[in-house]
Amino acid sequence: MSETQSLTFGERRVGIDFNPSGSSFVSAVKRDTAALIDLIDTIPTGPTDGVTQMPAGDGREIARLKALAQTAYEEAAMWAVKAHHGAKAASDARKENAFVQAVMKANGEVDDDAS
Repeated sequence: MSETQSLTFGERRVGIDFNPSGSSFVSAVKRDTAALIDLIDTIPTGPTDGVTQMPAGDGREIARLKALAQTAYEEAAMWAVKAHHGAKAASDARKENAFVQAVMKANGEVDDDAS
């Protein structure tokens, strides 16, 4: 995002600009989650009570349900990103292990018949 472009509510919630790994998967998860959070934000909560400026009557329940739905999407995005990074780390470890085994075999350090 450019500094002059303001972020949507959903983009702020998911930290759309924070992606140190530069992962396209993380970017997609955050972008789509931000869109869902913004969509939920469009649900009207009804008139305010005039005193606290909080939604009156059933509006408070609607606001609560909106917040729960938005939080659930935010948490789902966090867990998806964590799973992605865990899977990538496991894949990297397998590749490193295969490389080490190949080097050891080339150096005669591993018996071909060993299980």
